[in-house]
Amino acid sequence: MPYADRSRQRAASRESARRRRAARRAMAEVAAGATRSRVEPSSQAGALTPADLAQILAEEIDAVRESMPRGNPERARVLVQLAGAALRCYETGDIAARLEMLERAYEELGERRGALRAV
Repeated sequence: MPYADRSRQRAASRESARRRRAARRAMAEVAAGATRSRVEPSSQAGALTPADLAQILAEEIDAVRESMPRGNPERARVLVQLAGAALRCYETGDIAARLEMLERAYEELGERRGALRAV
């Protein structure tokens, strides 16, 4: 601790512990009290697509924004993590769509040219 005065050190330590406990309580309330709607998988196999995951993350972001007070550092941390995960879902969905388009184009090319082999 940077404080030379022991009483200021103890006060800073107590305040830090109080903030951590408050953040843990807030996260527990979010986990226990958030009303989550269940997203049904859009594919027949039952696996969630990146779009399904992005929708779940959007719901969780809304739940965190509604349940935690503004200015809470824990709220900011959770929102940043959820936003990063949502961004990765959108990127993955875009890459998957591009890959499917390329696979269809390759199959059409192979059908028109005969037996085309991948190297």
